[in-house]
Amino acid sequence: MVKGKLLKSAAPVLLLFLAACSRENIRITDLTVLPMTVTTSSAVLSWDNPDGTREGDVYEIWLDGQMAAQSRVTHITLDRLKASTDYKVKVRGIDAKGREGDFQPDGVFPHA
Repeated sequence: MVKGKLLKSAAPVLLLFLAACSRENIRITDLTVLPMTVTTSSAVLSWDNPDGTREGDVYEIWLDGQMAAQSRVTHITLDRLKASTDYKVKVRGIDAKGREGDFQPDGVFPHA
């Protein structure tokens, strides 16, 4: 069971979908917004790859159904967010061979 934390502020509201790769070489768990990083225009997302990030792995960060950024590490700062706005965020891993993991929207995390 994945648990989300409710943040109360005038900052952007991020609805996080836990996105996990179904492949065995890249798995993503514990997608969350780091509470101390939330401002009226930005927030830091963090997730875990329990198997470790390998050379050539990349993570796609999707915001409201569109790819917003890529990262080679397990965190990213989303900026240019609008205060008091809901955002749907999901992350998937892509290995060095270009194999894309599946999104698995099982956990929803409301952040306000």
